Amino acid sequence: MKMKRIFWMAMLGVYSLTAAEYRIEAENFPVKNRWRIGIDQGASGGKMLFSAEKKDNRARAEYNLPEGGRYSVWVRTMSFGEGYRRAEVLIDGKSLGQFGDDPLEKNAKKPSFLWKRAVVPLELPGGKIEVVLNPNSGLERVDAILLTTEENFDPANAGKVRELLPLKSEVGEETGALPEAVGKGPAVLVLAGGRPWVGKEVASMLTRSGCSVTGLDSVYLDGLG
Repeated sequence: MKMKRIFWMAMLGVYSLTAAEYRIEAENFPVKNRWRIGIDQGASGGKMLFSAEKKDNRARAEYNLPEGGRYSVWVRTMSFGEGYRRAEVLIDGKSLGQFGDDPLEKNAKKPSFLWKRAVVPLELPGGKIEVVLNPNSGLERVDAILLTTEENFDPANAGKVRELLPLKSEVGEETGALPEAVGKGPAVLVLAGGRPWVGKEVASMLTRSGCSVTGLDSVYLDGLG
C-alpha cells in the first residue's frame, strides 16, 4: 500500500512538471478596421490574419490562460525576407518585439512561414490576458502565437497544442444581423469569403454604378473567417 502511494505521488510530481502549451490562431482575432482573414495552405489551419493598413489598426483579443507561469512566446508569420512587413506583439501591455518578414534561408521558398521566439519570457498569471497585434507598415501576415513554459520547446516539432479561443468577439455581436445596404438602385448581394477585401472593392464599384449593395464577407459567412 505504501509503495502504491509513493508511485502515485511520483506520478503527480511528473504531471505537475509537464509544460503548459497553448496556441492562439491569429485568424480568430475579432476582425475589424483593416485586418482581414487570409487563406493559405501553408498557414496553421489554412488561415492567417492580414493587415491591409498601418494607421490606427491594432487588433486586440482577450483569452483565458488556464494556468500562470513563465512563458516563452513564439510567433509564426509569413515571411518574404524583405524586413518591413512586421507587427509588434503585446501581451498584457508588454511588448514582445517585432515579428514578420524575417530573413529566409538560402533556397527557401518565397514566401515561407517562419517561427520566431520573443527574446524575453513573460511571467503571466492564470486568467484573462490581452493579446495585441500592432502593424508597422501594413501587409503583415500573422499566422499563430504559441505560449509555452518549456524553455527548450521547438514549435517545428511540436505535437498537437491546445488552442485558446477569444473570450468574446467585437464583430457580429448581433446574431443574424446583416450589414446595411449601401447605395440606391437595384439590389445586389456580394459574397466574398477567402479574400474579403476584394469583395469590398467590388461592392464599392457596384455602388458607384448605381446599385444598392449588401456585402457579406468572411465575418458573416464563417463567423470569424
